[in-house]
Order: sequence, then structure tokens, then C-alpha cells
Amino acid sequence: MSAATSHAEAPAGRTLDFAPFKGGGGWVMGGGLLGLVLVVVSLIGASMNPDGWYSYLMAFAYWAGLAFASVILLMMLHATHARWVTVLRRPIEAMSSSIGIFLLLFIPLAIGLKHVYV
Repeated sequence: MSAATSHAEAPAGRTLDFAPFKGGGGWVMGGGLLGLVLVVVSLIGASMNPDGWYSYLMAFAYWAGLAFASVILLMMLHATHARWVTVLRRPIEAMSSSIGIFLLLFIPLAIGLKHVYV
């Protein structure tokens, strides 16, 4: 053990080889497919009952509002060169990266606007 580290060092001549993490891809794909199925089910339900568009609009406004707010927060932090936000920057960037999904999820809402706004 070295005085500068709290863990045992590798013996001389040996290196520690770690395989890259390859897990999690199945969970991401499964979650995406489940989300796609649930969006289709909600659109079918909204087409059967026009009041379902109100629920879709509320859910879209809530989650898209969070994504847009994270983009605005990220822009403010970059504009002010804030250093204290280093720890929070990656989660905020991950939240703001969902804007593309909401552009796709706006398409069904644009189709159902005649039911929401008469």
C-alpha cells in the first residue's frame, strides 16, 4: 500500500485490464419499445374518445416544459460561465437532450388540435 493511495497497487509488470461495460442496452431498447407501444395505445384511446386529447396535451406540456426549462437553465449557466454547476451540468444536459423526442411527440398533438381547440 502506498501512503498516497488507499488501495493496493498492481504488482510490477502486471496491468489491470477491465472489459468495457456492455450491459444496459437491452434495458434502454425495452424501455423505448414500451414507450412507443404506450404512445400508440394512448393515441388509439384519444381517437376513440376526443376528451383523451386533453390528457395528452397536459402530459406533453408537463414533460416538454421540463425539457425546455432545462435547456433555458443550461443556456443561462453557459452564458454566465458558472463554475459551481459542474456537478449538475451532465444531468441537465441529459434532460435537455430529450427535446428531439418532444418534437416527434408533437406530431400527434398537431393532428388532434382540432379536438382540443375548437
